[in-house]
Amino acid sequence: MNANNLIDAKLIGKTKFARFKDKFNAEWNKPNVDMIKARMWQEMSPEIKQELVKIVPDAVKEMNKRYGE
Repeated sequence: MNANNLIDAKLIGKTKFARFKDKFNAEWNKPNVDMIKARMWQEMSPEIKQELVKIVPDAVKEMNKRYGE
């Protein structure tokens, strides 16, 4: 091994760990994120939801299905 191989190995290891950490954190925080989304959706005023229906109707249907109207 030479210095370039060691540097490459270190960078590859850092990259793999960063990917693992990002996936782990996303999975770990998913319940909290879902709870925050549900609360935000339920507290959103009906006027805002009506405007969102005009812009992104599929997204509004999905949010209503997941978190209620």
